[in-house]
Amino acid sequence: ALENNYGIKVARLNSDIAHLNDHWGNVGALPQIGIALDGSQSEIDMSKDSTVIPEMRRAFESYGFNSGLVANWTIFDGMGMFAAKHSLELIASQSDNQVELIIEQTVEAVDFAYHNSLVQIGLLEVLSESMDFSRTRLREAFWSEEYGVAGTFDKLQFENAIITDSSAYLMQELAVNTSIRNLNRLMGEGEELKWNLTTSLKSPPKLGTLYDLQQQVVSSNLLVKNANLAKDISTEGVKLAQARMYPVVGLGAAYRRADNVFSVGEQSLSSGNNTASITLSLNFNLFNGGATKRAISEAIIKQEIAEFGIFEQKSEAMKLVSDVYNKYTVNASVYGLSLKATTNAKTALDIAESRYNDGVINSLDYRTLEVALQVARVQEIQALQAWRASYIEVQRLIGALRAPLIN
Repeated sequence: ALENNYGIKVARLNSDIAHLNDHWGNVGALPQIGIALDGSQSEIDMSKDSTVIPEMRRAFESYGFNSGLVANWTIFDGMGMFAAKHSLELIASQSDNQVELIIEQTVEAVDFAYHNSLVQIGLLEVLSESMDFSRTRLREAFWSEEYGVAGTFDKLQFENAIITDSSAYLMQELAVNTSIRNLNRLMGEGEELKWNLTTSLKSPPKLGTLYDLQQQVVSSNLLVKNANLAKDISTEGVKLAQARMYPVVGLGAAYRRADNVFSVGEQSLSSGNNTASITLSLNFNLFNGGATKRAISEAIIKQEIAEFGIFEQKSEAMKLVSDVYNKYTVNASVYGLSLKATTNAKTALDIAESRYNDGVINSLDYRTLEVALQVARVQEIQALQAWRASYIEVQRLIGALRAPLIN
């Protein structure tokens, strides 16, 4: 999934763009060098001008070619270029965090899809076991009917049970195939590809204390990290706006070559000159209608908004980890209760089997207990899935999912 997921690929390409933009040349700190070339030709035809004496009625032509090398370099702009460069570095870091965020989400999605497939396979096994029970009872009913011990009613009951479980089994097979296809989609594989899922669905490990998890989420959660980066970018924005209050010092150098040719009839005259210059410029904006002051005030407000964003993201992250931690704790208890319910349902069915053989209970009572075991097994598997899903959600919030896979 990490190799084929389109979201990760796009995020990595956007990160590459951000790192390419993180360059001194994008903030005006490097000199700019250019070459200028231009040519001109003009002709004045005075052969038909009656106001000019005949001796002067001829064509005047001129040719010109100019070339030049120009270099400009901003030496000082109130430290604005350094603030802009640091902003580009922070934006690149944000792009890297976005890649990691999508990786986290992909890992969590694949983990859930994988274990959902295990759950669907487990539910299929529960139905298979239930059908095996019913088949065994049906064979016994045939034997009992043959020997006159049981009637047709019991046989019909177990046949109906097999029909019901068979219908559910077919639908559950569809659910298994759908879960595998969903897993393949996440991994970018062909939808009909089959897998042998070797990692079993197990109880998740214990979590630390809620306080420890909250501290980890504040320091490691990517949304909190991006909020801090956004605040740092807004700080550089203030510096960039304040840089407009300082003069801009620039250094310029130029070399120009001009060649010209003038011709009148058979006679021509050529001229040329070279010009070299070095200029030091100082530009200071004395008044621009208060635009600089307004820009600084706006940047400071954006900085305050970014600080509120950090507070909001930290509060939201701590709230989420608290909610998921409570869900983890409750799901663990629910799973423990479901295990006990399964054990009780299995014991009750074992007792009912001996009593059914002794004729104490009928087939309806036996089927009721069989369905109760089926329901208990289903609830047990689903409770284990919910418990593990809440554990993985906590791991994502504290940044633990990307650590082993980020490289």
